[in-house]
Amino acid sequence: MSSRQVKQVFEKYQKERTAFVQKVADLANQSENIETLQNVGAMALLRPLLLDVAPTFSKQQPWLSADWPITMKTLQRLL
Repeated sequence: MSSRQVKQVFEKYQKERTAFVQKVADLANQSENIETLQNVGAMALLRPLLLDVAPTFSKQQPWLSADWPITMKTLQRLL
């Protein structure tokens, strides 16, 4: 496997993680989904992404960034 192919695998992984966070954020913005998200453990799945060192996710305060798909308000609704 070439270096380029290896990098593509990791780029795809990062894109899928971003898509997951975006979808959870979209779902959490609808109040009827909050209980279900809590029951399936959405916060437990999001926590590692919030603490991740990958550039896509790691920012000192990612929820203040315009490109961060999940807001503090959304996180609070999930707690």
